[in-house]
Amino acid sequence: MTAKVFNFRSFSIKREKSGMKLSTDAVLLGAWTADLLQNENPLRILDIGTGTGILALIAAQFFGRARVDAIDCDDGAVFDAGINFSESPYADRIRLMKADVRYFRSPEKASDDDGAGIYDLIICNPPYFDFSVPLASISRHNARCSDSLSAADLFASVSRLMTECGRACIIIPYDRENDYVRTALDNELIVHRRVRVSSKKEKDPYVTLLCFVKKSLTGADFPLSNDGSADDAESGYLLENDGSRSHFFSNLTKELYLK
Repeated sequence: MTAKVFNFRSFSIKREKSGMKLSTDAVLLGAWTADLLQNENPLRILDIGTGTGILALIAAQFFGRARVDAIDCDDGAVFDAGINFSESPYADRIRLMKADVRYFRSPEKASDDDGAGIYDLIICNPPYFDFSVPLASISRHNARCSDSLSAADLFASVSRLMTECGRACIIIPYDRENDYVRTALDNELIVHRRVRVSSKKEKDPYVTLLCFVKKSLTGADFPLSNDGSADDAESGYLLENDGSRSHFFSNLTKELYLK
């Protein structure tokens, strides 16, 4: 497979062996997370299922003091992400590891006995398709199908690895939103921010951006609603009818895209 190259303002993404294609959704998640937490400056960040490394690179660009751990259990993803990280300006702040998040423990943490996570921010574009028949490529299947990382396994891992005041940001299909929110609540995580995104203004939402916090953090700043989540959902759309980026999307990505 010939490597495909996508150039951004401060880094490039090459994809040759990863099962996960570079998607607008991943860029949207990374840019939204950076905007949401721009005043919080997380110092330890974990990118679960890094793929080509796009989320880790966006996090490193916007959070200039952060150390980013990027993990993936797929050899092809580790190959591509390794090249992309090493050729970026942020190589000294991103650490790549082949690991399954269900069993992952940061090398700095000797044990999980104290129950305290170390990551201030966890980001993930999880595999969410439910295919009964595996795709032809194992790498592609693992990148896209929920049997490689279920919502239950994802949120159990997030709850274990995240600090008490940390944030976890993900993007999922709109029609899976309620399932993911309920599963997160089963793992003591609640929605702090939620944005439902459409492709165009008149279209129905197709994905939801979610930011979770630990339920123990709830109080005056994080009131619970009936479904265990916080603020009412916001909305946005990506493209105008003429194909140009919407104000919502262009404002988020103005420091990422070349034009």
